[in-house]
Amino acid sequence: MRGSAKGGLRFHPDSDENEVRALAAWMTIKNAIANIPYGGGKGGIKVDPKTLNPRELERLTRNFVRRIAPIIGVNTDVPASRRKYKRPNHELDC
Repeated sequence: MRGSAKGGLRFHPDSDENEVRALAAWMTIKNAIANIPYGGGKGGIKVDPKTLNPRELERLTRNFVRRIAPIIGVNTDVPASRRKYKRPNHELDC
C-alpha cells in the first residue's frame, strides 16, 4: 500500500469505468517509479469538454467534486491539477 491515491479527472466523451481503472493503475506505477508515496487514482466524466464554455466546465467540475467529497481528502485521495491546460483548477477550491 502506497498511501493516499493521487490522480486527476478525465473529461472525455468516450470515458468509461474500464478506462478510468486503467489510468489509475498507470498512475500507481508512475508514482512508484518516481518514489512518490501515493497510490494511483482517477476520476472520469463522460463529456466532450470542447462543447462546454468555461463556466459550464467549472460548474460540472465543482458539482462532481462536491459529490465525491465524502470519499476524497488528504488521507484518501489527492486530486491532481491538469498542467497541460491553462484552465483554473476548480477541483482544489470546492
